[in-house]
Amino acid sequence: MVYAVDPGTGTRERLVGGLEYVGRLQVTDGLLVNVHGLGLDVVDPVEGSVRWSFAPESPGASVDGAWVVGDRVVVAVDDGPFLGVDRATGEQVWQSGEWRGTGQIGSPHGAVAGDVFVLTDVPDEPAVAVDPGDGSVRWRNSSLVTVTYVDGTLYGYGEEFDLAAVDAETGDLRWTRTYPCGGQFVDVFDGVRFTRCLNGLVRLDDDHEVVWHHDAGERRWSFEPDLENTPGIALSYSEVGAAASGGAIA
Repeated sequence: MVYAVDPGTGTRERLVGGLEYVGRLQVTDGLLVNVHGLGLDVVDPVEGSVRWSFAPESPGASVDGAWVVGDRVVVAVDDGPFLGVDRATGEQVWQSGEWRGTGQIGSPHGAVAGDVFVLTDVPDEPAVAVDPGDGSVRWRNSSLVTVTYVDGTLYGYGEEFDLAAVDAETGDLRWTRTYPCGGQFVDVFDGVRFTRCLNGLVRLDDDHEVVWHHDAGERRWSFEPDLENTPGIALSYSEVGAAASGGAIA
């Protein structure tokens, strides 16, 4: 079952109905997307009703992920093609045989970068920007492996550096950085930039140089669930403010 809960009070407001299967739930661009392997459902987050459902035509095909980009929902099929689905109707608009999934759930990875969808971990081609309208290629970049998108820039890592910045519109490489502890991509909390290293968290300044490593920052609290007395527990995390502005990072 899926319920809508008031974020301020935790009060259960209503039941989201019409979901035959419940898988990975994600809220993106005003829609609640339920990716459950056999297909996906797009749910109105206000009404709780299913707007439409989609399943690949190939028998036995499963869905690895879905990303809302403008008027399209880009769908990754496990060990199959990528599909472009109309956001309003759920009808398939295009299919690309140029890239295929890797046969592993949750891979390849993707990121919505403005009006394009950037696909990463493609065999022999780390990053490809796809036009969501028709599935055509906007640009290719052989530097990035995994990306995050912040204010017109894609951040990711590669074999020869810890962190790189790429123009999301053109795919041009802007700069690279190498850090003592490694680094992967950039997260932003209330305007403060961080990168995740192999052994912790690093705060970056406006030039993406190191301000502090997680050992130098003050740990406000830690949390360990009682797994023995709470069977079936599933953990996730949420960002609440930033250390620089009086919040916390969990």
